[in-house]
Amino acid sequence: MGRGLFESTEHSKVHWRVVVGALVLLLIVAFIWSRNRIDLPAEYRSLYASIAEETPLISNVYDVYLDEDRNSLIYVKEGCSTNDLSEFFLHLTPAHQRDLPDHRRPSGFDNLDFGFYTYGLRVDGNCIIDRNIPEYDIIKISTGQYRGTGDLITNLWNEEADIG
Repeated sequence: MGRGLFESTEHSKVHWRVVVGALVLLLIVAFIWSRNRIDLPAEYRSLYASIAEETPLISNVYDVYLDEDRNSLIYVKEGCSTNDLSEFFLHLTPAHQRDLPDHRRPSGFDNLDFGFYTYGLRVDGNCIIDRNIPEYDIIKISTGQYRGTGDLITNLWNEEADIG
């Protein structure tokens, strides 16, 4: 006669051991990941404080600052909401076309689009994004925010800054 649904077999004991082992491993990884992210809000607060007296390179929905020492753009939106957390476009025009990857040379700019959650964090009610940029000389930055995909893209804001 066949085995019942809840009868234990040696084969099912092995499966349970694998499942329990995987869960324990997942909990350990989650614990290590969370401990590494504990200082992230403090780092973003420090970054926010460091640009407090600076003049933004671009001022729109987000203020955008160029941090040449860290080779990054810092986007700041005070009092941000969930509506401020969509996708961003970032196009950099280098001083020398040879600095672009081969596939970007026909367009003349580097496309470094990103989502808020890739580089950003909400800290103390503010949205702060720390976006690293390539080390080549840049003459123009075009950036902004959009929603949607394909033919359904809505441009929320966009600005350009000549820095060359």
